[in-house]
Parts: sequence; structure tokens; C-alpha cells
Amino acid sequence: MTMTLALLAEKFNYYNREMFEGRLPVPPLKLSTARSFLGQLRYKKERRLFGRWRYSDFTLVMSTRYDLEESMFDDILIHEMIHYDILYHQQHDTSAHGRLFRSKMQEINRRYGRNLSISHRLTPEERENDREIRTHYVGLIRFTNLDVALIVAAKSRLQFLRKAIPRVPYVDSCHWFISHNPYFNRYPRAQKIKFYPTTEEELSRYSLDFIPLD
Repeated sequence: MTMTLALLAEKFNYYNREMFEGRLPVPPLKLSTARSFLGQLRYKKERRLFGRWRYSDFTLVMSTRYDLEESMFDDILIHEMIHYDILYHQQHDTSAHGRLFRSKMQEINRRYGRNLSISHRLTPEERENDREIRTHYVGLIRFTNLDVALIVAAKSRLQFLRKAIPRVPYVDSCHWFISHNPYFNRYPRAQKIKFYPTTEEELSRYSLDFIPLD
């Protein structure tokens, strides 16, 4: 699904009328290519008297990085609109997804046949739709028992990981490469040691563009 700001505004206004009685003013709407979230409500939080908080300066951001089904995109938008409804009206909930949020979510699911959930989880197939070209620092690890694994390092932690991994028990070798293959977009950028098992056959598919780092 191709999303534009005009279409996002149209969807916001539609669900505002249908599910929120038109009580939500349209906040600034933004599209992002973030991979760390699918939808996000941004706001300022100010402490008031008696331990209360005031919420203001709302912005609703939707990620377009993944090629989602329209129904899932809409569910994520409605999820963020529930947050907006609660905070815009300065209501107090027990937590970010507390009793009030869950009550509103369950009511919308029941009345409108939606599939809203507390968290947004992508399937492996949806993650594979992330085709953005990025620079990856990939470590290929071979163990003494002949198993193979990989790690994709955060650039800021690359030198730390290069020194630390050879000291891990049963690591036979670790070689580092640079790759621009979107295959590696699915892996988190490692801040600490965490190996992801792979196979020699799998390696042969995605290592063609590897540039040795050493």
C-alpha cells in the first residue's frame, strides 16, 4: 500500500468520525521510514499540581518502511488515535496500555470488527519487504563444532565486538564484512554479543556483495 499525507489525513478524519465522535482535532501528521516503530504518538508532558500531568503538542507519525496490508496499517493508526484520545482529553490511565486504553480498544474491536492489539508485531514476510539500501557491518562466526552464525554490529560498537567475539568460548573464527544487501535489514544492530545461527547454504545466497572489512 502506498501512503501519502493526504491519504493519512483522509483516514484520520474517517476514523475520527466513525469511532471517536469527531472529537479529535487533526494533529500534525508525518510519514517516516523508521524501522523501530510502525506508529507513534509524540507529545510534550508537563507536570502539574498534585502529581498530575498535562499533555500537549501532539504529532502522529506513521512509518511507511514496510509494505503493510491496508487493514493492518489502519489498525495501527486507530491504535495511536486511542492514545491521542486519552491524552488530548487529559485522562488518566493506569499505564501506557492500561485499563482505559484496553477498554477503548476492546470496544472498537467489538463494535467495528477491528483487530487492534497492544503491540504491533510484523511477520517475517512483512519484515522482508524492507528493501532500503543501508550499510551493514556483518560478522561471520564459525565455531569449533562447525556451526555458523552471524551478527550485524551497530557502527558505534563495531570495534568492541571485533575484540570481544574472538574471546567467546568455542568461537573458531570471526571475519567482518561490509554489505549493502537489504537482507540484513531484518537484523537488529547489535550493541552487545548476540549470535544468529545461519548455514553455509544461506551464506552463499547473500554474501556475494561482501566487502572484507580487514
